Amino acid sequence: SVSGFATSDGVRTTCEGKKFKQSCSAYCAQGYAMTGTMKSLLCDDDEANAGFVGLPEGTTFAAPTCTAKPCIYGKPTKLGISHDCEGATTGTTCTAGAADGFTITSGAAVTLECRASGVLVITDPAGLPTVAPQPCTVPTYPTGVDAGACTGKTTGQTCWVYCASGYSGTPGLWELTCGAGQAFTGDDGVSCAPTRRLEETAKQPSLRRLSTCDSTLTNLEGTGLANDCSGKAAG
Repeated sequence: SVSGFATSDGVRTTCEGKKFKQSCSAYCAQGYAMTGTMKSLLCDDDEANAGFVGLPEGTTFAAPTCTAKPCIYGKPTKLGISHDCEGATTGTTCTAGAADGFTITSGAAVTLECRASGVLVITDPAGLPTVAPQPCTVPTYPTGVDAGACTGKTTGQTCWVYCASGYSGTPGLWELTCGAGQAFTGDDGVSCAPTRRLEETAKQPSLRRLSTCDSTLTNLEGTGLANDCSGKAAG
């Protein structure tokens, strides 16, 4: 092998077994990006580098610069699963487990390996864990706020909070979202005040004070009825 090359990340050569005056190349392995061009070498009598020199003759003897490529495929997309695989490069690992607002109900967090193919592969045969959303705790609101529709809502679900009958607010209706941390968002400014009711005033009949009484006003002038009320003084 070419001394110094084998310890460089991602560097590969075709120099194994080469004889005097035979040439070979140094390049970047799959999963690595090369800066510059492939290096050509010649098996010579240089003792410093296992007998190899750079081509063309006089070229500086140096391994190519190889940079690990990021994995862009295989990132977990299952609902409720989070991972730290962004930026994972060839040969590195990352983990995946329950996202905020979710809990693992079966299995466990897993390790993924970034392969040279650019694909993240789960190393655990069991695969990703099974997760379930956690319920949010309904906040305690002042009297007049009805939040009953939010009971039992879990991560990602929405519900409505509104002013109860006899109360009003602005706007009077709020949409809440059950988010991470088992807490609702969207309830800023929830407040309902008693509605002012107008009491209906009973209508009283208009009274007339008469100087004399009229039997016709009292409906006493009916068929078969006799009275001596007409002409009576008031009081």
